[in-house]
Amino acid sequence: MVAVVAVLFGGGIFLLAFGVMQTVAARAGAPSIAYLRNEAGDEVDEFRARLRAPLSERLASGLGGSLAEFMRRLTPTSIRTELDRRILLAGLEGRLDPTLVYLGKAGASGLFGLGFALTPSVVGLPAFWAVPGLVLGVLFGFVFPDLLLSLRADKRQADIRRALPEALDLMAISVQAGVGLEQAVAIVTDRLPGPLGEELSRFLHEVQLGFSRREALISLRERTSCPELATFILALLQADGLGIAIGEVLKTQAAEIRAKRRQLARERAAKAPVRLLFPLIFGILPALFVVILGPAGIQIATNIGGR
Repeated sequence: MVAVVAVLFGGGIFLLAFGVMQTVAARAGAPSIAYLRNEAGDEVDEFRARLRAPLSERLASGLGGSLAEFMRRLTPTSIRTELDRRILLAGLEGRLDPTLVYLGKAGASGLFGLGFALTPSVVGLPAFWAVPGLVLGVLFGFVFPDLLLSLRADKRQADIRRALPEALDLMAISVQAGVGLEQAVAIVTDRLPGPLGEELSRFLHEVQLGFSRREALISLRERTSCPELATFILALLQADGLGIAIGEVLKTQAAEIRAKRRQLARERAAKAPVRLLFPLIFGILPALFVVILGPAGIQIATNIGGR
């Protein structure tokens, strides 16, 4: 009897100890309430951050991101490189994600494809014209964002080219007055806002961050496609390397750029008559013929019909 009681007592002690050990192990391995609260808090904070994110970032994630990635894969590597170059020339680097451009390509392809496919039925053409219209609309929608970026980039580079002579004159006067090149560039950025001022301000920031003047100038040349600005930067690099006075270089470059602007204006003036020829033939002359010969034609038709 004593042996049975001892066995039962020992078994109870063993089961109690085993249960305590399992509970301790489970508590050690399981996450605590504070941990779970922290996890939930992190998820809530992440969700709130997503809600506060700009619409462009929210569109670029999820299904939109997958669609943009699909369009990116359809785009050849050379065109993707050119797209990045256009974003840089348009001054949208860091502000426009290429993913949004690919998403815009997908949306524009769908919209223009649907519109071009429905156009034949609206104007009364046969139904088989819907297929060429769909293909044409998809292709046009695919290149439409590239056209918008190209227009913005060309306009920005034209603004830089237009403001460059005045900026060089102001820098030349400032350098001849005794200030350094960086201080002269700072004066230009204060007096001449616009794309050129933005690029020169970025040049100053790069110099302040520790880049050498040569590296900052090369970076400025790579961010633009203005030949006059590239020539000016090359002259500055050579003057900096050879120890030539920068003031004289600035005056010479300003005079050369103004001469190139006058030459370009003469070339555009010489091309103007040729460009006006097609509107004259297809737009003005037909209307002029209708106004001049229309009453006579009506009178002749009336006389012939009266006979």
